[in-house]
Amino acid sequence: MSTNQRGVITTLAQVMAFMAPYAGGVIPASTDPEYSNWRRWIQLGQQDAANRGFWRRLLVPTTITITQDVDTITLPDNFHKVNGLYMLEVEGVDWAEPNNADGQRLYVYLDPTTAAWKCKFLGFTPTKTVEDATLWYFYNPPLPVNETDPIYLDGEMIGFYALKEYFRKARQPGSQDDARLEYENRLQELLALEMLPSKQELARWGSYYRFLGQNPNERQFYAGRGRSRT
Repeated sequence: MSTNQRGVITTLAQVMAFMAPYAGGVIPASTDPEYSNWRRWIQLGQQDAANRGFWRRLLVPTTITITQDVDTITLPDNFHKVNGLYMLEVEGVDWAEPNNADGQRLYVYLDPTTAAWKCKFLGFTPTKTVEDATLWYFYNPPLPVNETDPIYLDGEMIGFYALKEYFRKARQPGSQDDARLEYENRLQELLALEMLPSKQELARWGSYYRFLGQNPNERQFYAGRGRSRT
């Protein structure tokens, strides 16, 4: 396995190699029905994790057309969820921003006939055609099918999800619970890392809390003099 900045598990084959020592020692042959099970479990693991978060990793841009006198647009086929529209920039104004300068308001819904995600303009119907509007949205990552297909989320986390299903099928409840716990722990840890802390939070973790822990007289001295608290 080759290493990179995200770690060593980045493809379908590498997740299977991670699973193998826990699941019989070898990866099933591609002609074996068990191989299809492994692949399906890995796909379900990525889908489950994507549904539960990982906003920054699943944010992508595309160019769309806003059509004059048409009050809806059809969102991309891989659009993820009802709150998945992040930005719609039309001639320099983000229509997804509350109280934007154009006064536009958006409503995302699932078309009951076609099951396609759509966006309706509630503020006003567009009065001109704009062919280069930029849509930023959260997408469903493609399912890995071939062994070289990438895993878009953490490979070890996905591996433990698949192992959970392997142990369920093997009727090994203790191992199943262990694998589920490993998956959930990694999921929660990685979700916590998806949110970048603000500068104020970073300052609070360090100097501010040390300031609060000082002797009251010393704290008053620094607060009154405006001196460094680090």
